[in-house]
Amino acid sequence: MNAFCTRYVGSEHSEVLAEIHARSFIKAWSANDIAKILDQSGATAWMVEDDEPAAFILVRHASDESEILTLAVNPHARRKGYASALIRSACDRLHKSGINKIYLEVADDNTAARALYSKHGFTVTGRRRAYYNEPEKSPVDAIVMAKEI
Repeated sequence: MNAFCTRYVGSEHSEVLAEIHARSFIKAWSANDIAKILDQSGATAWMVEDDEPAAFILVRHASDESEILTLAVNPHARRKGYASALIRSACDRLHKSGINKIYLEVADDNTAARALYSKHGFTVTGRRRAYYNEPEKSPVDAIVMAKEI
């Protein structure tokens, strides 16, 4: 059994979540951005901690559907199973609360994330052309994926 735990976190943790996000993405979300999302109805986050905060998942749900808004893992904490633990935990908890389907968008060129989501049963359901724009890069499509839970 892994020596880490997955726990619910709220907007009071937005600074820590923003730090993890900034280490994971070029276009990072600020603590204020994350707090605003977490203060919305239907938004939930879970974090993995080992010796320190290592990863988090942020989801939003309405009715019987949910969307993974972001999943971030500190670079030094990658390849330890944290992302998989967060996906499993989120899917289990959302299903228990009546959610039947979960969606996400992932950059077409993010092969590691696409493989991770596929491993957890997400399948491609669509594409958003030129959805992601980063400085000095060509726009990248978003791949829409979904999973029945």
